[in-house]
Amino acid sequence: MKIKLNPLKMNPLRLTTLKRRRKKSEYSKKIGLPPGQILYVGDHDQEPVKINLVKYNEFEVIEQHIEEFDELDAYMDPGYTIWVNLDGINDTGLMQQVSEKFKFHPLMTEDIMNTEHLPKSEEHEDHLFFTLKMMRLDYENGDPGIISEHLSLVLGENFVISFQDKIKGDVFDNIRTRIHSPKSRIRKKKADYLFYALIDSVVDQYYGIMEFIRDRIEEMEDYVLTNPSQKYMDQIVAIKKHLTNIRRIVLPLKGAVDRIFADESEYITGDTFTYFRDVQDHIIHLADHFDAFREALTSLMDMYMSNLSNNLNVIMKTLTIFSLFFVPLTFIAGLYGMNFQHMPELTWKFGYPAVLFLMLVSVIIMFIFMRRRGWL
Repeated sequence: MKIKLNPLKMNPLRLTTLKRRRKKSEYSKKIGLPPGQILYVGDHDQEPVKINLVKYNEFEVIEQHIEEFDELDAYMDPGYTIWVNLDGINDTGLMQQVSEKFKFHPLMTEDIMNTEHLPKSEEHEDHLFFTLKMMRLDYENGDPGIISEHLSLVLGENFVISFQDKIKGDVFDNIRTRIHSPKSRIRKKKADYLFYALIDSVVDQYYGIMEFIRDRIEEMEDYVLTNPSQKYMDQIVAIKKHLTNIRRIVLPLKGAVDRIFADESEYITGDTFTYFRDVQDHIIHLADHFDAFREALTSLMDMYMSNLSNNLNVIMKTLTIFSLFFVPLTFIAGLYGMNFQHMPELTWKFGYPAVLFLMLVSVIIMFIFMRRRGWL
């Protein structure tokens, strides 16, 4: 979907601001701690964690909100594919329970709770772990912006556990709809296909964001050509920074997907590997956009500076031309303003009109001279 934006009618700084929640980094608290220490790195000002479960097979779907973590045992069934979604990871006590129940590796739990971790994949003894950034467009108060959220996925024998960093909403509504559709492919597949579908849904959102950035660059080109004001330069710089941040997320994601193929994970079946190759192609395609966008933004900045310089030259030329018209007038006015005693023109009754006529003739001569030179 093409997003039409009019920078002249919107706040440029708000429009291009990457909307993130203010995080209180706790990296300093991790210094000196043993590996695998459960410590949340993120925003502590959050609501209680919400746990939702979707349990399905080819014949039925059961969806349930879990109030207490112990209730989860009643829904674990090897005859179903089970998707457990934790909306919030700031509760260290609950994360400890999850880690112990599903026998997570301590380093994996540590990565789940580190919201500043870059995308990666790892295969442990009982799980396949994948972490990435879930980004999507948001229209708070009508102004489009980009939301980035830490997301971790854990694939087990017949279950997938997703950990979201408690930002309102996600990009999985289409997957929930497909699960409730009896004829959908996801109902006939195992947990590894659900694992792929969640990753694919996140990657698909990147295309919308790249389209958003491309539209912003194209619109900036039009406005920079016609009106190279400072506010557009601020937007260009902001877009360039956000593009760098997105590139920092997408490139490690390519390495994470590549590692799934390199490790030949036992949790991914041959048929699902084929779908992961499609995700791999999408990420490569996204990565190819960065160089083109970077060159476009660099050209846009050069165009801005060039147009600004040209406009300044036009202004200076206009001011210079006007000042040249006044050079002979200033000379004549200065000459007859010296008030020497023996100046016959001062006593001549036609002296004043003659000086005015002389000034007019000098202006006309200057105009003809500049016109023939092509200065006007």
